[in-house]
Amino acid sequence: YSVKVGSSVQPKSVDVLNEPFLVYLSGIDVFGDVVTRSRSDMNLIVAVNPSKNDVLIVTIPRDTYLNLGCENNSFDKLTHAGLYGVDCSMKTLEDYFGLEFNYYARINFTGLVNLVDAVGGVDVYSPNEFITEKGTEFVEGKNHINGQEALEFARARNQLERGDIDRGLNHQYLLEAIMDKMLSENNVYSLPQHLPLLRNVLDTNLSDQDISKIISNQISNRKEWKVNNLNLNFNDNEITGVV
Repeated sequence: YSVKVGSSVQPKSVDVLNEPFLVYLSGIDVFGDVVTRSRSDMNLIVAVNPSKNDVLIVTIPRDTYLNLGCENNSFDKLTHAGLYGVDCSMKTLEDYFGLEFNYYARINFTGLVNLVDAVGGVDVYSPNEFITEKGTEFVEGKNHINGQEALEFARARNQLERGDIDRGLNHQYLLEAIMDKMLSENNVYSLPQHLPLLRNVLDTNLSDQDISKIISNQISNRKEWKVNNLNLNFNDNEITGVV
C-alpha cells in the first residue's frame, strides 16, 4: 500500500540571492506521486553560497544507522526515516550533525526520468565502468544519458565495487550533470518555462517566488557555479570525508 501525505515542514527562509542556505535533497524509491511516502535511498545535504556561486554536495549513505528524528528516536537505517515522511529524514540529519536545513526537495523515480528527458538528456561523469541490471553500459568518464538511463545510473549499487558508497557519489555526479545542463547557454533562457515542470517533479518547501528569483538572477548574471562533492563514511563512530 502507499501513503500520500504532504510535508508540514516550514521553510527557514533566507535571502536566497545573498545568504547561504542548506537544502536536504531526498530521492525516494517509488514511481508515481512524489508525495508518496517511501524509503529515502538518496540523501544529499546541499549547501549553497549564492554570493560566491559555490555549491557543496554531501551524500550520507542510505544504510547509516542513526537515531531517527521521530518514532521516539528509535535506532534505524537512515533510508527508513523516509517511511515516516521527509520531516523525519530532515530531523534525523539535523539532530546528528547539529545543523538546520532551510529547505528540502524530494524527488522519486518518475520525477527523475521526466526531469532529465525534459532537458534533453544530460552528460554525467562516471568514475566506474559498469553494466546495469537492464544492460545499459556506462564507461569511465562522460556518458550522455536519457531519463531512464539516469534512473539506472542512480539506482546501480551491486555492480559497483564499494556498493552504496559509490552509488552515493553517482547521485552527486548526476545532480551536478542536471545543474550543468539546465544552466548551460542553450538552456538557461528557457529556465522560466521549466518552473511548472520543477513543481510537478519536486516536492519542496522552496517557494515559487524564491525559485523565480534564483532563475531570474541566473539569467541576468550567467555566472558559473563551482560544485564540490563530499562523501561521508562512518567507521567505528568516526566520520571521514571522501572528496
